[in-house]
Amino acid sequence: MRVGRDVFQPKQSAYDDLEDGDMQTMLRPVVPKASDIPSTATPPPVPQEAVKPQPRHDWLADGDQAYELGNYEEALAAYEAALADNAVSVEAWSGKGATLLHLGYAGEALLAYDQALSLRSDDPELWNSRANVLHELHRYDEEMQCYDRALALDANYVFAWSGRGMTLVELNRPEEALLAFDQALVLDATQAVIWQAMSDTLYSLQRYDDALLAINWALDLEPGNAAMWDIKGNILRRMHSPDQAALVHEQAISLAPGSATAWFDKANDLRDLKRYPEALADYDQALLLDPTLAGAWYNRGNVLAAMRMYEDALDSYDQALQYDDGLISAWYNKGSLLHELGQDEEALTAFDCALALDAHYIAAWNNKGLSLFTLGHLDEALAAFDQATSLAPEQADAWHNKAIVLEKLGRSEEALACQERVCSLEQ
Repeated sequence: MRVGRDVFQPKQSAYDDLEDGDMQTMLRPVVPKASDIPSTATPPPVPQEAVKPQPRHDWLADGDQAYELGNYEEALAAYEAALADNAVSVEAWSGKGATLLHLGYAGEALLAYDQALSLRSDDPELWNSRANVLHELHRYDEEMQCYDRALALDANYVFAWSGRGMTLVELNRPEEALLAFDQALVLDATQAVIWQAMSDTLYSLQRYDDALLAINWALDLEPGNAAMWDIKGNILRRMHSPDQAALVHEQAISLAPGSATAWFDKANDLRDLKRYPEALADYDQALLLDPTLAGAWYNRGNVLAAMRMYEDALDSYDQALQYDDGLISAWYNKGSLLHELGQDEEALTAFDCALALDAHYIAAWNNKGLSLFTLGHLDEALAAFDQATSLAPEQADAWHNKAIVLEKLGRSEEALACQERVCSLEQ
């Protein structure tokens, strides 16, 4: 934006205490009084059936069943009972660990898996499960060591490869993650979740063609998965096909009409197609489903700004910042709108918030300079434009604005040099 330019172009960014489970009441036979027993009579023979040993209660099976049903407190009580009967049951220790993890007690879950591994250290599945717990504890180096132990025991253990890949993604090592996903899919190409993880990783690397191929494999395996359709739509939008993306997001919405994310992503397609009223309606639907969706408030503001409904756009930016005050672009766009509306003091506050989050935000330095210039603070405006030109010496607008300020300050030769720089850059 330059001094005197009045067109605003919004920037588009891209566990509670455990409750005891119900225990079965163990009934005992009534003990007869001494007076009830004849003193001289010969005791009657005991029926043969009465001396048969009674089967022990299968607490482990109870625990497994409760776990599968999602009744984790009940499952935990059953596994504890199983361990009271047999303290060296690997299955009971493993079940206890998995249950504790579901209940949010990762530290106690790790102790349970350590006990299981002390009894059976050559089980790759136990090492993989221990890795999952360490992941929740953010102990990633130890987690990776567990995957290594699992794969040393079974180099074809698919879930160790996939788990390793997903953690490498979180550690910002996407290329290594892709190698792990490749190995997992060579072993079992029917795992849709791994295809999806691979697609997400390729997307993060901006390899959109490959990401599209991967998500299509996932959809061939799970065609009713709304989240995967949503991912495909986002890839298509990044491939500059918002019209196709909108159709795919319609499919996601038909499968999951209550998904705020799907409505939000379809609105983004419509925004890119400049179908602003339709985009606005879909952002509103997303926010009806999830009013805390900061990105929807932000992009809603961008659409309103494009429709020159500036006051409404400001309200949307404020809502976005209420739910996420780290949205740098929302601060910047808010400041730019306030400048357009002649509210430059408030604009400066917004630009300063953006720059506090990113001191290298070139456009924020430039537009801060514009507001300072409008307010007559020429020296401060010049300092802001100096920041912009030093960070981005190829940006002609900042040099133009700097030239205007220098001219106002009577520094004509410096102003002329800046204008020559502008001409050179524009050529």
